[in-house]
Amino acid sequence: MNDKFIEIVKSSGKTAYRISKETGIPYTTVNELCNGKTNINNAIAETVLKLAIYLECNIDELLNDFSILDGYAGKYKGYSFKWKSSSDGIELLVKEDGQYRAIYKEDRIIIDSDYNKTKEILTKVIIDAYDEQAQAEKLLWEHII
Repeated sequence: MNDKFIEIVKSSGKTAYRISKETGIPYTTVNELCNGKTNINNAIAETVLKLAIYLECNIDELLNDFSILDGYAGKYKGYSFKWKSSSDGIELLVKEDGQYRAIYKEDRIIIDSDYNKTKEILTKVIIDAYDEQAQAEKLLWEHII
């Protein structure tokens, strides 16, 4: 955790103590960020901004990667769905028989523009494909039996 931040701090040659003294950010905060005990994405915006200015980089260069889709949930075609971050990326889960199961996994999804429209279209396309496959399998099993 905090790999990008830690690398920037190392390349700056500055210690957590020095960063704390020169920025006014409490030593405990800087030290926990440097040791990966606290996720920099959960730090106060002012702290991250001070660190970016002090380390002469952009805020996004300090933050851990995350998926903007994480937590997006709703209903479509009778399916309850939710996007959830996993250890290896992001996955779309649908609820069937009272339990969520992954129907789509990706290591990363890049949304460059129109986030709201793109997340809806992407979700619908994936659920449509899943639903079509489920219907085809159901028909196949009906004809076999």
